[in-house]
Amino acid sequence: MELSTNGGHTWQRARVTRTSGLTFHVAYRNPAAHGRVRYMSVRVTAHDAHGNSLRETAIRAYRLE
Repeated sequence: MELSTNGGHTWQRARVTRTSGLTFHVAYRNPAAHGRVRYMSVRVTAHDAHGNSLRETAIRAYRLE
């Protein structure tokens, strides 16, 4: 999982921990809104054992306070 506060121009990785065979825990700190930083964008990429991958991106997923 990756996070962006500039509309997806740059991304920072979030800490992801597997909690069971099918579930994960993601940990990150929300920055305070300031200046041009007002929204959080999120991107998730998944890979399988056969080399296939899937990427989902939500630009401006939620507003920061």
